[in-house]
Amino acid sequence: MVVFAMAILGCLGEKVTVVEQTPVPETPEQVIGKFIAKYNERNASAVYEMLSDRLKAGYLFEEIAKEIEDAKRLDISIPEWRIVEKRKEDEKIGMKLNLSVRLKAEFRNFTTNITLVREDDGWRIDKFFVEKLWRRFLPPAQISPIPPSGILEAFVHHYNSRDAKAIYDMLSERVRKNHSLEDVIAELQFAELHNITILNAEIEEMVQPNARQMLVSLNLSNENTAIMTVNFSITYVPYELKEDGRVYARGLKGKIDSWIFDELHSK
Repeated sequence: MVVFAMAILGCLGEKVTVVEQTPVPETPEQVIGKFIAKYNERNASAVYEMLSDRLKAGYLFEEIAKEIEDAKRLDISIPEWRIVEKRKEDEKIGMKLNLSVRLKAEFRNFTTNITLVREDDGWRIDKFFVEKLWRRFLPPAQISPIPPSGILEAFVHHYNSRDAKAIYDMLSERVRKNHSLEDVIAELQFAELHNITILNAEIEEMVQPNARQMLVSLNLSNENTAIMTVNFSITYVPYELKEDGRVYARGLKGKIDSWIFDELHSK
């Protein structure tokens, strides 16, 4: 009927204008929903096309396809998601997402930060936040602690290179309560002024094995070479490595529990 009427109007000499509707761009929220839907549908091509140019430069399509294939093989999906926070910066939008991930009959909830960038005709995903979701279901790995000899070796290296920040990071909380980073800087300035270098360091004995209190023999060089024995205490404290709020590894970290500079610079 419409075509017939337009034909009659055309025959009568009236001008007919055909108006093409411009597609409405998808909102960032719609893009995220579509991306997750395509992931759940195992549509690797669609998932890859929704990535930003920056991500495509870092990922081969084959890598994305393998990720989707792994999700299919392990029966992983994202049944629910919601936006917790949203912020816009120029041509970027940052979002904090809460995702509910399912692996067979198990569920994990976690929060992750993602970014969308405007490219050409719409928004593109700038963080491949569905990568290796199966790791969310693994128990935290155990990290083997660095032995006392390794901590002593690291201290000698940082001392000789005058790296105050690295040494301060090695100190225990107990020692930090009494000494600041500026104190470490002052001690290293003293060492630099007097040209003090630790040529060699060896553990003579463990005075208290459980507390890791050691007697350490140091071979120092400035204007003259000197050998001294100092107390070098280490305490091991538990720590965790996290990603998007998930603990993926646990272990014990050795911290220097004595202010060794008092003995080191007084002899």
